[in-house]
Amino acid sequence: MPMKPLMPRNQVRNLVDERLRLPPFPDAARELHVLLQDPKAGTREAAEALERAPAVGARLLQLANAGYMKLATRLDSIAHMADVLGVRTLHDLALQAALMEQYAHLEGDSEFDIEGQWAHAILTALVARGLARRFHGPSGLRPSEAYVAGILHDAGKLVLLDCLGDTYRDAQREAGDRRRSLEAIEGQRFGFTHVHVGARLVERWNLPRQVVRAICFHHGPSFEIVNNPAVLIVALADQIAYRCSNALGGTVRSRLQSLAARVLHLTPEAFGEVLVEAQKHRALVTADLRLARSGALSVPSAGKNGGGSDRDFPDPAERTKTQVP
Repeated sequence: MPMKPLMPRNQVRNLVDERLRLPPFPDAARELHVLLQDPKAGTREAAEALERAPAVGARLLQLANAGYMKLATRLDSIAHMADVLGVRTLHDLALQAALMEQYAHLEGDSEFDIEGQWAHAILTALVARGLARRFHGPSGLRPSEAYVAGILHDAGKLVLLDCLGDTYRDAQREAGDRRRSLEAIEGQRFGFTHVHVGARLVERWNLPRQVVRAICFHHGPSFEIVNNPAVLIVALADQIAYRCSNALGGTVRSRLQSLAARVLHLTPEAFGEVLVEAQKHRALVTADLRLARSGALSVPSAGKNGGGSDRDFPDPAERTKTQVP
């Protein structure tokens, strides 16, 4: 059976390319990606690559010193950071740092909570990496790739805000005012959603196919979530990250735990460990971003940046439901 296209429809992909200005793959990350393929390259070459992109290097150094990285020593230079973290971790963090630098001009937006957006992205990435480490089956998504997918899973919102400005702010306000999912409003207004934009972005960046698929389908259709461990890892991480500010219990926890057990073969104890880790990560991420931004920070809710909702996530029994706009 031929593999389904990564984007739900070719015309959606074409529409994204026509209407939006997608950022190129960051130079620093590109250089680190090349170094990963070179067995003779080491941390010295990685440090030199980052020094050629000082803004990205400085932001990456700040990320590396964040509490959620749990390093035993403070990193005081790019060379020191390269020696401690290694090329693979630098590569993954460089994508995050470059994207944060690319959209730093949005930090003063009064209607879009970009600090909350990054808090959610980082927390999703950390939870996704934890889930990937616990799953021992063939997902096609290594823990480092799960982290990247988590960081980039909502990057389409940043692209849409940057490209469409007030038009996208209007869509976000409509989603909040009408208490509808942001994806539904985006699909009606633009013919594509931030999920399609994010998936097209990483597809253009030539990231691994399972990273593209995980981003493209982490809100559905349900068939993709319950039949593809890579998609479920990011979908679960997204839902846990949105909900871990409160005690996750009742039917929601039961539904998520059931999916984790069925697809990822996680025991209830292992799933409980993931939730505990998420709570700890949330506290550290929030504290780090407060320190970096010198202001209050909270994980976004559905009202402001169009966060997740129960409607976005499938019941385990809904194996054929589709939600493609």
